[in-house]
Amino acid sequence: MKKNILSPLVMIFFLAVLAVTNSNAAVVFESTWGTLGTLTGQFDTPESVAVDKLGNVYVGDIASAVPGNISDRIQIFNSNGTSITAFGTTGSSLTVAPLPQFNTIKGVAVDSKRNFYAIEDNNDRVQKFNSNCAMITNWGVNGTGNGSFAYPYGIAVYSTSASSTTTTGSSATCLTTTSTEIVTENVYVSDTYNFRVQRFNTSTTYTTTTKVTAGTTTVTNTVTDTGGTFATVWGQGPLAGAKSGNGEFNYAWGIAVDNSGATTYVYVADQKNHRIQKFNKDGVFILAWGSQGTANGQFKNPRGVAVDSSGNVFITDTDNNRVQKFNTNGTFLTSWGSAGTGNGQFDTPIGIAVSSAGKIYVADKNNHRIQKFYETPDVPPVPPVPAGPQILTIVGGVKGYVNPSLGEICDIKYQAGFAGAVTISIFSSSGIMVRKITGLTSDGSTVSTYHYDCKDDTGGSLSTGIYTVKIDGPTLSLVRKFAIAR
Repeated sequence: MKKNILSPLVMIFFLAVLAVTNSNAAVVFESTWGTLGTLTGQFDTPESVAVDKLGNVYVGDIASAVPGNISDRIQIFNSNGTSITAFGTTGSSLTVAPLPQFNTIKGVAVDSKRNFYAIEDNNDRVQKFNSNCAMITNWGVNGTGNGSFAYPYGIAVYSTSASSTTTTGSSATCLTTTSTEIVTENVYVSDTYNFRVQRFNTSTTYTTTTKVTAGTTTVTNTVTDTGGTFATVWGQGPLAGAKSGNGEFNYAWGIAVDNSGATTYVYVADQKNHRIQKFNKDGVFILAWGSQGTANGQFKNPRGVAVDSSGNVFITDTDNNRVQKFNTNGTFLTSWGSAGTGNGQFDTPIGIAVSSAGKIYVADKNNHRIQKFYETPDVPPVPPVPAGPQILTIVGGVKGYVNPSLGEICDIKYQAGFAGAVTISIFSSSGIMVRKITGLTSDGSTVSTYHYDCKDDTGGSLSTGIYTVKIDGPTLSLVRKFAIAR
């Protein structure tokens, strides 16, 4: 089949697209852990995952109706999936003896001090624990008022802190130094069936008091917590029902906060609107992207959201069984995953978290496991260094042209700059490709010769005219002309 040679403008556009789509950045599967079961390290239906600043992984697991199931618990692992602890059982009590109780953990989050939070769908509340798994505070009841919830599904937190040091007394008698750090946690909850997002403020005061009296030093550490103070709310609210306008929700699910830059942003997975919405920290709408579908940038019930240290946004596209990555403006960057049980495949992925080291953790719900991934650097490929000169010459005829009727042939002499395959294409003066010659090679260091019989792809002889020879190979793309006359 004869083809038109690409115009220079079209060729430039083609190469630009190729440079984008052939980026060598990739998401690579690293490891997985978990199977269906009740033992430590096993899961029933893990839906939520979070990572602390040390790289430890927190997983919220939901109990099913299986007799003897002891899920409705939080399990903590190191970054490689080795169990650190597991605690919790099914219930609604706020007692912590012998175990804290949960009912359908839909979201987990960790703050800068490694306090962690759990949002409970069926208990309509938030519970907060310190790094030793001791309960700090809790809030929330079923309802539609501020501070109440109706099946909340997502939780996110970012922290700010302020420190001070005071010294009193006399060094000759009694010297007291008090160091105080006040950490304010801003907690965002996607109040799913109330079609809104609520923000709360919690505060933890860490106080270290050092007394020196007559050469004796005494150090006292105290921690004081307050929490669950309602701050703001946005969305259409429960009475309005599901909507699709900017800042409105049709079941807000996953939520994530980006506090890496000068401005704090909040991203919400608007599940049944099949889109992501972006807000400032006070709930002012900024932008939205996505629609229902399977193409890049489209979603089918997105549920999990995470943000990395560069502000990139990762979405679990749950019913498409994949993860998609976007920049902060909603521009699609990459995706991975398909339906299945193999490494890198998913069955209803929901929770997602990204560590400070760039490790990506996905709660693969119906495969009863956590999968861990990492990204390879997006470094442009380095072309091979030419081993020799690039050569293309045409030899044939006696008067500046080739006359096949006299038995003259055309020798095409070539040398690529690097060893590899070579292709020769012949074009007419109107840009029609009349012959394509494949199966040639160059060793990169010597000149090769191809004896061209001056025929086209059908075996017919070329007519009188000017022809172009184009040769392509490793670090080689040259063009020369020759003439045929009879």
